[in-house]
Amino acid sequence: MARKYILIPLVLFFITGALSSCSIASGAINNPASVGSTGPISIDKGDIPFNVDKDIIVQVTPQIEFKLENSSEALLIVPTEFLEIEKEYTVIVNNGELSYIHRIIIRQPCLAYIGDVTNKPEIWRYCGHERIPLTQTEGEVVDFAVSRSGNWLVYAAKNEKGGTDIWKMDREGKERKKVYGCGEFICDNLAIDCFGEKIALFKKVSDSELILFLMSENQEILIERGIISNVDFSPNGQYLRYFENNKNKLRILDLSHLILTQSIESDSDVIGSWRNDRSSFLFGRRNYRGGIADIEIFETDVGSESLTKLFGGQELSTNYFQPTYFDRENLVVLVRTGFSGNSKQIWVVNKEGEKVFELTNDYQYDHSAISWNSVEEKLAFQRYLLTRSDSQPEVWVWEKRDNHIQLIAENGAHAIWIH
Repeated sequence: MARKYILIPLVLFFITGALSSCSIASGAINNPASVGSTGPISIDKGDIPFNVDKDIIVQVTPQIEFKLENSSEALLIVPTEFLEIEKEYTVIVNNGELSYIHRIIIRQPCLAYIGDVTNKPEIWRYCGHERIPLTQTEGEVVDFAVSRSGNWLVYAAKNEKGGTDIWKMDREGKERKKVYGCGEFICDNLAIDCFGEKIALFKKVSDSELILFLMSENQEILIERGIISNVDFSPNGQYLRYFENNKNKLRILDLSHLILTQSIESDSDVIGSWRNDRSSFLFGRRNYRGGIADIEIFETDVGSESLTKLFGGQELSTNYFQPTYFDRENLVVLVRTGFSGNSKQIWVVNKEGEKVFELTNDYQYDHSAISWNSVEEKLAFQRYLLTRSDSQPEVWVWEKRDNHIQLIAENGAHAIWIH
């Protein structure tokens, strides 16, 4: 049976005033802990010298809105808004006359991607203007994933048996260790939860399997057999989302009870992003009218399991892919129009499906794999030149502030932001 973390929402807090005089214990006073802009802020219960399972008050300064969750091992402060980069925050935990202080600083997001993808693929990190290799496998990297917190990466690398092994490392490429062996079989479609405790992987055995692996217990759980893709965790790690290709079903699994909560008709190329507050995600569905596919975009609430239709293709010649939350009013999508052949461009559209502006409009290139960094308002994407048979994929980043597009890596792919 899977290990179960009971996550108990306690209360929503704001700073209301100064603390009264009390006994104070301090953590990370001299060296604030580094935290990503999306959180969560995790405080090990073993570091707090009093009981935090009940009757506590938590404050954060400067003031932010957050939710408090209590796992078996840590106190988790989950921001409902993005934290400001390079800013220090102080978390104060009160229990009667006792207080504990935990300081954090918000680090700069970086971009991870696979470089030299058609020759000797390795994972690289781009921070500021510096490119740093995170792996040195002699070109054996097959796939990788990043935890929502930005603290951990997992990757699949080929082994001597012809299959792959799964490795885990921190955001600096350190603390590297093998966590799962796939023997002579290929494992890919990796995902890792925000706390770096669970991984999901697709194991290509004779009857292919989606496996959930609990690293702390060295326990694997078979989730489903079939052809699986688009594997990821919800931002808080409560749900596992994946697509079963043979049945065209997008499935949502509640990990606290290993219960399938939703099974939605969809397609692998129209599955979109999670909302940062973890309450919902975007996906698409194809409808065929006279043999022509029209793609509708929906938002689903994972709590109520309700679906809200945002828009369908107003013109049957326009199809939308990979819908991604952009700002309060708009989405960013991949778009293929009737006159563009196989070329997909990147548009910002409103929730009625109307074009706000075109981010790209070069129809010689096909664009894919968009990844939005809401904090810095930067969009990473992959593009590929369609007019040459020897073309190689490229990783680019668009900055909203000055509408600037920058080439990050030639022969690069699979770009993911590390918060």
